[in-house]
Amino acid sequence: MKKSALSICVIVFVCFVSNVSLKSQTGWYWLQPSPTGNSLNCVSFLNKDTGIAAGKSGELIKTTDGGSNWFPLSSNIHSDLNKVCFINSAICIAAGKSGMILKSKDCGDSWSVISSGVNTDLFDMEFTDNSTGYAVGLSGTIIKTVSKGNYWFSQNSGTSLPLYCVKFLNENTGVAGGYNVILKTTNGGINWINLKVNISPAVSIAGIYLSDSMNIIAAGSSPSGDVYRSSDGGLNWIKYSMELPLLFGGSADLLKSISFLNRDTGFAVTSYGTILKTIDRGLNWQKDSAFRPGYDKTGIFENVFIYDINNIFISGGGGTVIKSSDCGNHWYIKSGCKNDITASYFLNGKTGYCAGEKGIIMKTDNHGFNWIIQDSETDFRLNTIYFSDYNIGFAAGENGIIMKTTDSGNIWSVQKSNTYGTLKGIWFINAETGFAAGGNESNGSGLILKTTNGGEVWNSVYNVLFKGIFTSVCFVNSSNGYVCGRKGIILKTTDCGMSWTGENEIPFDLNSITFKDSLNGLVCGSDGAVYKTTDGGEKWNFTFSGVYKNLLSVRYGKNGKAIAAGEAGTVITSSNGGNSWIRQNTFTYNDLYSSFSDEFSATTVFGSFGTVMRYSETGSSFSYHKSPSDKRDELLYQNFPNPFNPFTTIAYELRSPGKISLIVYDINGREVRELFSGFRNAGFYSTDFSGAGLPSGVYFFVLTASSQSFIRKMILLN
Repeated sequence: MKKSALSICVIVFVCFVSNVSLKSQTGWYWLQPSPTGNSLNCVSFLNKDTGIAAGKSGELIKTTDGGSNWFPLSSNIHSDLNKVCFINSAICIAAGKSGMILKSKDCGDSWSVISSGVNTDLFDMEFTDNSTGYAVGLSGTIIKTVSKGNYWFSQNSGTSLPLYCVKFLNENTGVAGGYNVILKTTNGGINWINLKVNISPAVSIAGIYLSDSMNIIAAGSSPSGDVYRSSDGGLNWIKYSMELPLLFGGSADLLKSISFLNRDTGFAVTSYGTILKTIDRGLNWQKDSAFRPGYDKTGIFENVFIYDINNIFISGGGGTVIKSSDCGNHWYIKSGCKNDITASYFLNGKTGYCAGEKGIIMKTDNHGFNWIIQDSETDFRLNTIYFSDYNIGFAAGENGIIMKTTDSGNIWSVQKSNTYGTLKGIWFINAETGFAAGGNESNGSGLILKTTNGGEVWNSVYNVLFKGIFTSVCFVNSSNGYVCGRKGIILKTTDCGMSWTGENEIPFDLNSITFKDSLNGLVCGSDGAVYKTTDGGEKWNFTFSGVYKNLLSVRYGKNGKAIAAGEAGTVITSSNGGNSWIRQNTFTYNDLYSSFSDEFSATTVFGSFGTVMRYSETGSSFSYHKSPSDKRDELLYQNFPNPFNPFTTIAYELRSPGKISLIVYDINGREVRELFSGFRNAGFYSTDFSGAGLPSGVYFFVLTASSQSFIRKMILLN
C-alpha cells in the first residue's frame, strides 16, 4: 500500500513541477522580501484585481486579489524592465533596457522576447487601443506598433535627447517628455513637434498628462519639483513648483512619476519616498512623507499608477508595492517596504540574527526561511550584532546605542556606552569582555570602547581625531585583536585592548576586517579594495578583487571560503583564502552589508530594503512560481540543506486550515518516517528530519493536504 501511495505521489510530482519554475540547481534566491526585493520600476493593473509590477533584473510579479498577495513570474531575462502595460485581458507588454520588449499572451504567466528594432533603453510605453502602442527612450527613441506589440518600427522624434515619458489622449494626439524637451504629435506619431518649452533649469520631464487636446501638465525632476502647464495645446506654458524641500543637508528629493485620476486630481512620487497629491490640476501639491526614512536613502518610490479612485498603487525599491483605497488618504503596504538590514550573526547554519534600520532585530531558527521580529526598544539604526553564546548577545549603532540580551533575544535592554558617536562594530571575547568600535563621521575621530563586566560599563580605550572613524573590530584570541576604518587605518592590540598600534597604510577607506586564524586575515573597502595578511597583520598585501564597487563586509565562512559583499548587489567569493576572487551574479542592485556562509556551502547575504538572499552550491535553491490557474493553496519548499548529513529542515506553508500529513519515503516507495499527521491552522511550518541510521541515497518527502499531494526529492550523504 505504501509503495502504491508513493507511485501516485510520483505522478503528482510530475504534474506539480509543471506549475513550479525551478531555478538552476544552484543560484541565488530571495528569502526576504517575498516574492522579490528588487526595485519595481512600474506597476499596472488590468482591473481592480489583476496587476503586474516589473523592475530591476527582469523582475516580474503578479497579483490577482487587488495587491493583497503577489507571486513571481518568470521573465527568463535579467535586463531591467521599466514599463509594463495591459493591452487586453490576455496580452501584456513589458519594455526596458537595451530595447528589450517582452510579450505575454496569457496575462503574464509566460513571456517571450519581441524584437523592438532598437538597442537603446526604453523608459515608458503607452497603448492607445488593442493594437497600437508607443515606447520612448534614450537618444530620442520613439517606436510604434500597430500589431499588438508583435512588430515595432521607429518614428522620427526630431531630437537626440533622452525621452522618459509618453502619454496619448487618443489614436492621434500624444505628448512625450524628456531631458529639457516636450514633444507633441497630432497624427499618430508621423510627425513630432518640439514645443520649445522654456524648461529652466534644464531637467528631465519625469511625467506628463493630457486631460484634453488643450490641457497638458508636465512635471520635471528639478530639486524643487517644477510643474509646467499649458491650456492652449502647448503654445504657452506656466511654471509652478511642487515646493519639494532639500533633505539631509542638501539632497534633492527628485520626482520619479506622476499619474492623474482626472483633470483635477493627480499623484506624484519621489525618490526619497514622498507622495504628493493635487486636486487643482497641479497648482498646489499636498505632501505625505510617512514612508521617508530618517536618513539619506534614495530609490524608495519609482512609479504611481491609478486604476480608479479606490485602487491607486505605488511601486519602488525593495519590491515595494503600497496601495490606497480612498484616493490617497491612507496607504497600506502590500509588498516589500522593509527596513535595511545592516548586520548579521549566525550561531550555526540554522539559528541566526540580523539587525538594522529603525532598531530592527530579527531572529531565525530555520535557516532564514522565516524571521521573527524582536523588540529592541530603540529606533536608532543598528550597525552590528554579536552573540557570545546562545543566550547572550549585543547590538550597537547610531548615537552610541548598545543593546544586550541574555535570553536569546526575547528581551533587549539598553546599555550605557558613554558616547553619542556612531558604533560600527562589536565583538566579545567571552560573556564579560567585549569591544565596540566607531567614532564621529563629522570630525573624523575614531573610538574604541571596552567592557569587562558584560556591558554594564563601557570605557574608552582609544580615541583619536582625524584618523577616521573605525568601521569593524575582530579578535583572534583573548589578547590579539584588530580594528579597521576610514582613511585606510588598521590597528592591532596584543594586550586585550590596553594599547593599540598601527598606521594608515592602505590608500582606501576600509569597511570590514576578518581573520580565519591568528595569521590569516582580510580587509575590504572602497572601490573594491581587498587586502590580505598572512603574518598576523604585520604586512597587508593588495589582492585583485575584480570589482570596483565599495565592499562593505568580508568574512571567512564556516566552509573555509571567504566572501565579500558590497554596493549594488556586489558579491565576490574566494576558495583560496583571498588570493583570488570570483564575482557572483546576484541579480540584484540592492546594497549588501553583511554575509554568512555555513558548513553546507550555503551563503546568505543581507542588505538594503530588508534584503535576505541565499546562494547554495548543493542544489537547495528554488523559487516558487504560481499561476492564477493553479488552485493549490499549499507550498512545499525544498529541504535545506540538500544534500544533508544527517540533519535537514523541511518547510511548508498552508493557506487554509485542515488535516495534513508529512511523510518521508525511500527510493523504493517504502515509508521511512511520518513527520506529522493531524490538524494544522493556516501558516508557515518547519520540521527537522534526521537521516541518522539511514543509508545514503535519494529520499522523497510528501505533503498531503486538501486532498492533494506535493512531493520533493532530497539526498542524504553519509
